[in-house]
Amino acid sequence: MSSSSTRWRSDFARSSARGGAARKLAEAAGVADTCIKAFTEGKKQFLARPTEALGQEMLAHLQKARAAYASVAEQYPDHPQGAAAAQYVRSLDDEIRKFQDVIQLEARHSAARAKIQEVDKALEAEIARRLERGGDLDVEAWRKRYQALER
Repeated sequence: MSSSSTRWRSDFARSSARGGAARKLAEAAGVADTCIKAFTEGKKQFLARPTEALGQEMLAHLQKARAAYASVAEQYPDHPQGAAAAQYVRSLDDEIRKFQDVIQLEARHSAARAKIQEVDKALEAEIARRLERGGDLDVEAWRKRYQALER
């Protein structure tokens, strides 16, 4: 085989790898864009009415976007397109960690709100009983009950 033929095949292989990497990165970007749009829309719903299920669903969108880029980064580790994909993976890892923290924070807030609502309902019921039957409301006991929620 001639030297020029070997060089042509080598150049062709590099060119194909560049084209393949660019195509794969573009495909990954398309998948990621769709997932990130779904995450952004769903995050608004989650923050308005946080539930564990919705939080996990939004997290899955981010993980799918990450997986799309990770595939390119793993397939082309020494290629500029692979390096770009790896950077997107790192960015998405950060976003995933942040959103996991948001999910935990919202779960704690939801639990606290539920406890406050429980005490509110009990106080309203006690006030209604006192108005109906008469008697004094033990304000200090209710104050302590609310303060206990702060802890």
